[in-house]
Amino acid sequence: MNSISEYTKGLKFIFSGFKVILTDKSLWLWAMAPIIIDLTLLIYLLNIGLSYLTVWVVGALSFIFTDPSGVLYSILYYPLYIFFAIGFTVIIVFAIYLIGTVIASPFNSVIAEKVLVGRGVLRDRPFQFSRWIKTSIKMMMTSLLRVLIFAFIGIFLFVFTFIPGLNLLSSFFAFIVLAFDNMDYSYEAMEYRLTERLSHLKQNALLYSGMGSIIGLTLLIPGLTLILMPFLVAGAAVNFIPTKNRV
Repeated sequence: MNSISEYTKGLKFIFSGFKVILTDKSLWLWAMAPIIIDLTLLIYLLNIGLSYLTVWVVGALSFIFTDPSGVLYSILYYPLYIFFAIGFTVIIVFAIYLIGTVIASPFNSVIAEKVLVGRGVLRDRPFQFSRWIKTSIKMMMTSLLRVLIFAFIGIFLFVFTFIPGLNLLSSFFAFIVLAFDNMDYSYEAMEYRLTERLSHLKQNALLYSGMGSIIGLTLLIPGLTLILMPFLVAGAAVNFIPTKNRV
């Protein structure tokens, strides 16, 4: 497969995820459950936080003005309110993404496994609650570790954003890391070792580049990546199948 088609295939991986989930009813519950949980948590926290915005704005202005009836006080109130609202929303969305990654990991594991089983890559095994719990705990711990690693890497990426040239490279690297995160559920289902996972990443760099590019576009809308996560995982599993021997 040539370079352009490999990259293009990566760009289309999210649509592969939509297709496989929408056409397989057995995946609907596993895809919708984390989305509903994350959206409920997001709405709940936003509702609580936004109710305190007035208190925070008044508190911030009280450090500057002693008279709340002044003209300048009234002029600054609403711009500061909007600024606090945007900042708080961004923080909450980021926090929900980190929490949602952990919450969604057991469901995403099932999605990846079912996609691989449905295409004959894995042997079909009857659902066992004990095995699912064991796998879920393992993947939740793995996801928690990934969150900590991403947070650590994020510090350096944040610093690099202020360096011309490196800011673009650091952003693209972050997108590749997110693509790897979605593919990791397929790796786990196939019981790949870390060396095999990194080798597969290296051998399919153009595919990952396409996947990372489309993930980067979803990040332009806060929270969209989190909502699309089940479809990203399914799409990654579909694209893993023809490349599984490139290790």
